[in-house]
Formats: sequence, C-alpha cells, structure tokens
Amino acid sequence: METCSRTNEIHRLIFLRYPHCPKTLTPGTHIERDLGGDSLSYLELVMDIKNAFDISLPDKEAGSVQTVGELVELVQKHAPGK
Repeated sequence: METCSRTNEIHRLIFLRYPHCPKTLTPGTHIERDLGGDSLSYLELVMDIKNAFDISLPDKEAGSVQTVGELVELVQKHAPGK
C-alpha cells in the first residue's frame, strides 16, 4: 500500500474513532489535545489500525505516539512493503 493510501486510511480510522475531531488532520495534530482522545480511545484506535493493516505495533512505540504524523510514521515503519 502506498504512503498516501496508508495515510488516508489512518485518517479515515481516526474520523471513525473520534467523530467530533476537526475535519482537517495534519501531521502535527495532537491525538489527545486536538482530537479530544484519552488513553482508552487511543488504544482502540491502535487496535483498529492493527486490524486494518494486519500489522503488529510494539506497545512501547505505540505508547509514545502523540501526533497523527507520528502515528503514520509508526505504521509506515511496521507495515509490509514499506
């Protein structure tokens, strides 16, 4: 899957998980502060992403993510066919 397609899919999953988030996401969008998320909703988002991309994301790396851009980079790093 291309980088742009992965990014679009991650954005789609964010919009599903955070229905009240801003309609425009940037790499600097902060997951908790800007999207109104908490640790549980973020954990659910990570599970959504793991299922959508059929990948494994190390808990330590996923736990350190704060922005949409960092999340996209993490998926890129662990997705097959980078």
